[in-house]
Amino acid sequence: MYSYLLEELSKAIGARLLIKFYYHGESHTVELHLLGRNLQNEDCLCAWRISKEGKKKMDGTALS
Repeated sequence: MYSYLLEELSKAIGARLLIKFYYHGESHTVELHLLGRNLQNEDCLCAWRISKEGKKKMDGTALS
């Protein structure tokens, strides 16, 4: 499945698609730029953040 994800991210870069993901309860929308490997041979993704939404409670309202 991991190679499938890398392939889909690569396609998204070519198509200039925006990707939305959740990290620590916050929503991030990014424009992908580059997919590669660092000096430790780990997969890396470079992207520009387009928007970020704050943490939300279970009912969908924003936390203070």
